[in-house]
Amino acid sequence: MLPITYSQYFIAKRHLAETLVRKIPVYHLNSNEVIEVGPGKGRLTEFLARATQALTLVEVDYNLWRRLQEQYRSNKQVKVHCGDFMDYELPSEDYVVVSNLPFFLARTILLKLLKAPRRPKAIYVVVQEDLYHQLRKLTLAHRFNIKVLHAFRRADFEPIPRVESVFVQILPVD
Repeated sequence: MLPITYSQYFIAKRHLAETLVRKIPVYHLNSNEVIEVGPGKGRLTEFLARATQALTLVEVDYNLWRRLQEQYRSNKQVKVHCGDFMDYELPSEDYVVVSNLPFFLARTILLKLLKAPRRPKAIYVVVQEDLYHQLRKLTLAHRFNIKVLHAFRRADFEPIPRVESVFVQILPVD
């Protein structure tokens, strides 16, 4: 499995992760399978597990996967999958994606979701601010709308990134 890379920036504070999950409408969390891409140390996972009926974690780093597997082994509504999200088969039923995306893979992962035959009901992700500006045109081209729900300070992450980041909501246009 892949080692942790320089482009992984973990949410530093528990309360910030809770704030982000609270920005996601309850109906998106309760009525769909929720997939968390790259849960890492599980900052968002902790609050997603409380708010969802079905949560799937897709983690490529074996050591982080083992830690999550152990932490959630008694929680039947949380499935922990070890592997690359790019190889992960998206569900055939309704789903929502939540992630603090690794910066170097954010565009690739989002393209997979935007082009998926079964479109996600919603996508809630942390991305670099400059990628957000690029995504505005890309999401429209694939019939999605995007908006910023939260702007971060660099100190909100560990390690501290050199770029600004935002938490965005991406919804399909019907």
